[in-house]
Amino acid sequence: MSIARLITLIDSDENPVGVIAWDQAKLPDNGREFQDADQPIFDAMDQEVKDALQATLSASRAVELNAERERRIVEGTVFSVTNYAYPVTVPGHNKEQGVISNLAQRARDRLAVGDTSLIYYRDKEDILHGLTPEQTLELWGLGIAWVEYIHFVSWTMKDQPGGIPADFEADHYWV
Repeated sequence: MSIARLITLIDSDENPVGVIAWDQAKLPDNGREFQDADQPIFDAMDQEVKDALQATLSASRAVELNAERERRIVEGTVFSVTNYAYPVTVPGHNKEQGVISNLAQRARDRLAVGDTSLIYYRDKEDILHGLTPEQTLELWGLGIAWVEYIHFVSWTMKDQPGGIPADFEADHYWV
């Protein structure tokens, strides 16, 4: 196969997302140079090259979607806990997930022996919250459900007909 051309693939913001090469025989008119007035190069490719190009773009968008999902998880969200007057802002990075899980285990242990003393948690806004064991378990459950929801949103976008939307970062998909 002789490489006739390399094309840099760009996204809608003109950021490079990949490179594709194809055989001279697959170019129209045996490799003539395309001019601005010609039809778009994608329309001139054979189906094999179109499929490869689409797969490259889809893979790139999936990587970007995964990064957006992780960004949102790490950023966290605000939870309301039953019978607690203040919002609790919880980031979702792995370390914080571990902290909340440990607090939930402490809450279960306390409930098992009838200890209802408060469990303290300092949130993302550096506010110290004193939660009952039941409230601590509720916060833990809310956090798990929220992270699962964010994953579900990204998986739904990946699996929908037509592929991942170009504006997948828009908040309306994630709330």
